[in-house]
Amino acid sequence: MSHRGMPFWTLVLGTMLCFFAGVGIASGPAHPSPDAEFVYHTLISLGNDAFSVQPWGSVMTVLASVESPHFEGWRRQTFGDRRRLVNASGQPVRYYPEHLEFRVSTGTRTQISDTLPFPMRTTLSANDYLLNLRFRLKIFHGLRQIVVMPESTAMIGVPADIPYAERIYRVSFDLDEVSTNDRMMLEVLAPSGERLCKFHLDLM
Repeated sequence: MSHRGMPFWTLVLGTMLCFFAGVGIASGPAHPSPDAEFVYHTLISLGNDAFSVQPWGSVMTVLASVESPHFEGWRRQTFGDRRRLVNASGQPVRYYPEHLEFRVSTGTRTQISDTLPFPMRTTLSANDYLLNLRFRLKIFHGLRQIVVMPESTAMIGVPADIPYAERIYRVSFDLDEVSTNDRMMLEVLAPSGERLCKFHLDLM
């Protein structure tokens, strides 16, 4: 049968089917969309803790975050029971950045209403206690644990020689290749050397 004898809409439908079939062949198999996606930015909050300190008669809060320009645009994608981490270009991320900066703010000036404070005692004044905090990073790879000490620790804001009810620390760590499947934990140590609190970094 010649095209002259075909109804007009039959020709149009045939042309459309050929076009979409060609598109399907050219584009290849479709990639599954993630069930859920979480986007990270340069600064990532790690949470907070609060302590009711005796004999200060006040509540001390500790807030922590981690910062790296490499985090910007990273996305955690979930496919059923599987997860993967990709960068802003959609490429898989296998390692954490080699340099991480943690910001730890602690003192009695900031109150967090939804945090139940833990009871704590110390013989130090609030100023002496806040000036003598220490930090370390633990990396967990399976059953193996690695302890990393800071490359640098700097106090920002009010100078140390001025008594103040809040201190802000910037703590920097240089890392070897740390897999994004590993877990990291920042420990804040009291002046006595005991662990005051901990903050987990686990992007997966």
